[in-house]
Amino acid sequence: MGCLLIVKNYTSDRLNFGLAAEQAKSEGYKVETVIVGDDCALPPPRGIGGRRGLTGTILVHKVAGAAAAVGLSLDEVAAEAKRASEMVIISC
Repeated sequence: MGCLLIVKNYTSDRLNFGLAAEQAKSEGYKVETVIVGDDCALPPPRGIGGRRGLTGTILVHKVAGAAAAVGLSLDEVAAEAKRASEMVIISC
């Protein structure tokens, strides 16, 4: 058991969820994080920022939920969510 954090790719979200993940890990919890950057409406940003996360995040939640419902491990659920996040693209 553990916790999967699915986070939209915004600086404040990444910072706050990252801090929460580190705190939970320090207390002995198993935590995996998936960052979703699904916006293709704007040109790709330079640097490490990546695309921002939008409504495609809900699809990643659905995939992760389905994976968990069939009994996959946290690592497997996180891998499925990451795979889904890499395939989701939303354009405004």
